[in-house]
Amino acid sequence: MNYDGKVVLVTGGANGIGKVISQAYLKSGATVIIADIDEEKGKALQAEYTSKSDRAFFYKIDLQNVVAIRELFQTIISMQQSIDILINNAGKGNFRSLYELTIEEWDEVINLNLRAAFIAAQEFARYNRGTSYGRIINISSTRYLMSEANTEPMSFIVSPDHHFARQSVFDLADLATEDFIVTQSGCAYREYIERLLEKNDIHPRSFMKVKNIEAIKQFVISGLGLAILPRVYIEKELRHNQLIELPWTGPDFGMYTQIIYHKDKWLSPILLSFLELTRSKF
Repeated sequence: MNYDGKVVLVTGGANGIGKVISQAYLKSGATVIIADIDEEKGKALQAEYTSKSDRAFFYKIDLQNVVAIRELFQTIISMQQSIDILINNAGKGNFRSLYELTIEEWDEVINLNLRAAFIAAQEFARYNRGTSYGRIINISSTRYLMSEANTEPMSFIVSPDHHFARQSVFDLADLATEDFIVTQSGCAYREYIERLLEKNDIHPRSFMKVKNIEAIKQFVISGLGLAILPRVYIEKELRHNQLIELPWTGPDFGMYTQIIYHKDKWLSPILLSFLELTRSKF
């Protein structure tokens, strides 16, 4: 698409996904304001495109500061006379234990991820009231479906007609009388649950070993037993009420996903970009 003449504000635009968004708009002809707290990378990105045109502008800002966000919009309007597209991309996480997380750390995440997006959208709407064009794009996350360090969202699943589908809690002891459909040998979460069952001397009525995840889902839907699978694989079936996720109250599984590549092999630009994104965001 052609964005000649459009003015775009990208929060968190100097790193990761925000950097890629900024570059894409610049390549499409837009004037881009890169709003970020990372001055070194922000200025480097501005310099990269200033040598080709004068359409990239870095603005150092702490988006937790409400006054600073309002001053940012005033500056943009003063410089460009308009702002056409707002990309609310800035965000962060904090993965400290619930027992250790401080109020200040909680506020940092909420103020950056939520309040900053609200204030920016509010200011954008005020300056664009009565205009014929305006776009607000809020970047959210699907991380609840993905892995964090030591976590991989896992789900025990049954068919909607299964008697467990109506239970308010589900724990390890409930497996003792059930037909358990499991993945192939060597699968990390199968091995973990088997060790857990052995440690607690719990023996399901039967094990059905199936190599294909799609086949496991269909067997469960057909009422042949229950299974445990990564939640990302069953989102569609959960949305369509083909499967029911059981309210697991047992121990956490502690699964995680790793990216492995040969340190001496050539890496394509696409793969390098992917690795850069995963390092900066995950």
